[in-house]
Amino acid sequence: MTGLKSRIITAVILAVLIIASLFTPNIFAFRILFGFFGVMALIEMFISDNYSINQDQANESRLVMIEMMFIMLGTVAVAFFLDVIEIILVLVASVANDIAAYFVGSIFHDRLFKKRPFPNVSPKKSWEGIIGGYIGAVLVEILAVFIFTKCFGKTDDWVYIDKIILFIFISPIAAIFGDWVESFTKRFLGIKDSGEIIIMRNIPILGKLELFMKSHGGFADRIDSWTTVACLMLLIKLSSP
Repeated sequence: MTGLKSRIITAVILAVLIIASLFTPNIFAFRILFGFFGVMALIEMFISDNYSINQDQANESRLVMIEMMFIMLGTVAVAFFLDVIEIILVLVASVANDIAAYFVGSIFHDRLFKKRPFPNVSPKKSWEGIIGGYIGAVLVEILAVFIFTKCFGKTDDWVYIDKIILFIFISPIAAIFGDWVESFTKRFLGIKDSGEIIIMRNIPILGKLELFMKSHGGFADRIDSWTTVACLMLLIKLSSP
């Protein structure tokens, strides 16, 4: 119960910070906040890789490098390359997928599918949750695009609508992939939370920040899907003529 209370309290604090940062000019404060999360996630991965409990160094290092690449590219995309509406769509896709997957998975888990997709890596995730997260994210994104179009119309910084449609239907898959990579990485590293080793080694300052995020699984666990979806948006943006 204590863990649930801690998660709720930190979630509320983070939600307030994120929402408030979105109202700054060109969401500058949010870009800084996201950059901070990205840097912390990279530090977590670097330290965890160096002090890993798992002995399969070759496989774990490859996974850590893949995750660090997505975190770095996604963070840079949000901080410097994506426009305001594109960043908000990235957030909508990631958060909607996460929330829908959680609620659908909690209510309907194992009712349609008896086997879970990754029982050894992420035993709580169910096929029902994955499907629910995908459908929920697509519907919320369509609603968000409709609202943006009505409020802002066609703007110069908006990527072409066909690319946005492509993003809507692929972004939930990117979010699921990011979450899957994080789960696999932690499995190979032999840790439960991405900031676990930082807390165990009692690293000054970093340890206190990780204790604040412990109920969320660490910084990398919090933004794993955000960064992969941001990478997708950047790829679509760069491919636009």
